[in-house]
Amino acid sequence: MDKSTNAVAYAPGYYIRDILTTLNISYNDFAQKMDMNLDEVTQLILGECELNEEIAKKLEAFFHVEASRWLTLEKQYRMTKEMISFLFSLLKYAL
Repeated sequence: MDKSTNAVAYAPGYYIRDILTTLNISYNDFAQKMDMNLDEVTQLILGECELNEEIAKKLEAFFHVEASRWLTLEKQYRMTKEMISFLFSLLKYAL
């Protein structure tokens, strides 16, 4: 029996996108309410920029989810992403 595991790391933006979609809030509206530009919001949602304390506090005010939770999600995402990258580099040399 073949057992395989898919390694996945979810950026906090994955959850932000999900919530915005559920609440039917556009990225433009979200950007305005977060006092960010659309490019910053897009990068955040795609996990291309690091979620810092300033952004976490804005998210806390907007979603009523503690800034510390957003920062924890960010830390877990970055650590998981590094681990996946490391494991794939090991695999490359093992093959």
